[in-house]
This record gives sequence, C-alpha cells and structure tokens, in this order.
Amino acid sequence: MTISFTASVLASASAPAVAVSVRHLAAFRAFARERGESLGDEGDEFLAYNFEARVCPWSLASVCAIFDHDPGVIAVVEEAQFRGLNIRFWRNETKGAVMMSVAKSIDGSASIDLSNDNAYALLDAVGIDRDSCGQIALSELRTIVTDPARRSRLDSDGLGRYADQLERLATVERTEDEVHVVWA
Repeated sequence: MTISFTASVLASASAPAVAVSVRHLAAFRAFARERGESLGDEGDEFLAYNFEARVCPWSLASVCAIFDHDPGVIAVVEEAQFRGLNIRFWRNETKGAVMMSVAKSIDGSASIDLSNDNAYALLDAVGIDRDSCGQIALSELRTIVTDPARRSRLDSDGLGRYADQLERLATVERTEDEVHVVWA
C-alpha cells in the first residue's frame, strides 16, 4: 500500500459538477495524451473514470470545444484555470453518469507517493501524528522541513530524500487560497 502527499486548496469550487458523456471523456483523454499528459490506466475501469487532469496549459476554447461548449463545462474549466487547479472526473453510479468538477489539487504541483512504512517513518520524524490520512497547513509544513534540527534528524534516519520531496511540495506559492498538504 502507498500513501500519497499532495498540495490541495481548502476552498470548494463555486462551479457545480457537470455530467459529461463517455464520448466527450474519451475525446478529452485523446486531446490530453496528444499534448503529453498521462491520465492513468485506461485499462482499469476504476481509473478510466476516476482521475484528475490539468487544463491550465491549454486555452479555454480548445478544452471546451471537446465538450461541445457545454455551459456547465465552461464554468468548471474557467474556474479551474482561473484558480490554477486541476479538473476531476469520476463515475457517479447513482446517476449513471461521468461527472466533471473543479479539483482541489493545484495545477502542476508535485505529489509524493511513499510506501506506508516510509510514509509513517516520515510523519514520525517530522512530528506529525502517524495516520494514513491527514493534512497540515502548507506554512506549518514549511516551518517543519526547514528547521535545521528536524532536518538533521531526517537525514540521520535515512529520510533525507523524502524530506527533500516534502520541501519541494512546500514551495507552492499561493495567496488567493489556503493550501494544505494532504495525504491518503
């Protein structure tokens, strides 16, 4: 099992989630792949419908054309681009539809995937409660990973490379949203 650490905004999107067709989702996947984006394993049914994707590198018009300029899609993509966030797709089984919304993850930010053992060791070393799910304010994480005493402990425990990754994750600069590093 693995635990992933990512930078995430706290504020929810104002644009409501919108249903999209499977044909539109396939066209978006092809569009993103042609531009070098990896969107997960399409051979896995769960991952084929449950993933996040970047939209900030492309024009609003080019992304929305894929979805036939649906007003709901325009609202989602516009807010994601304005706030510098990804979009999220998932399958809503109760509605029998593929849904699209603004994600909470920051466009272009790094993520860290660690085995459970390494993640727990890292959390212990930086003084954060050992839990498979949690969050910490980005400003607090910056203070922790730049503290010379903690950094020395991390290096001596053989966790220096993970601390480097956390430090890179903590370099996200945002003024308009409160950002936390979340793990699950």
